[in-house]
Amino acid sequence: MKKITPKFIATFLTAAFIFSFNIVDCFATQATKVIKDLDKAITTPAAPAKPLEQVARPNLEYRADGLRDPFRSPIDKDEGRMNRAQAQAKKPLPAFTVQGIIWGGKLPQAIINNTVLKIGDPINGAVVNKIEPDGVTVFFDGSEYKLPSPALAPAKTDKTQGG
Repeated sequence: MKKITPKFIATFLTAAFIFSFNIVDCFATQATKVIKDLDKAITTPAAPAKPLEQVARPNLEYRADGLRDPFRSPIDKDEGRMNRAQAQAKKPLPAFTVQGIIWGGKLPQAIINNTVLKIGDPINGAVVNKIEPDGVTVFFDGSEYKLPSPALAPAKTDKTQGG
């Protein structure tokens, strides 16, 4: 390994000093050019402005004849529930029996009416929305229904007490 001599350090510092003047001179030249261009733009008289043109816009009218009022609630205020016609159109929920739930992995699954289902699968006109440890949520006829987990249902026993 070579030792750095004072002569080498002096040469290096001299070169850096000269180089720094060249960089400053380069920036100063460009700054002077920009200032001259701005002065020229300010002192030059502007071209006469064009007269403004009026844009013709079509006359638009909004007509909501026969459409539903977006500010009125679809819920009937007198009854506090949906309109009678909509309420009567609801179908009863088919009989669903949750027999098992597998929910800890990447793909939660449920066994309903002896069919293995995942989220999004249809069954008897309903669609599986959520599979959770406490039950399965299905979407049927515009409403969500929660089907309880078989672990939460009361156990049925055939034993009699005292015997």
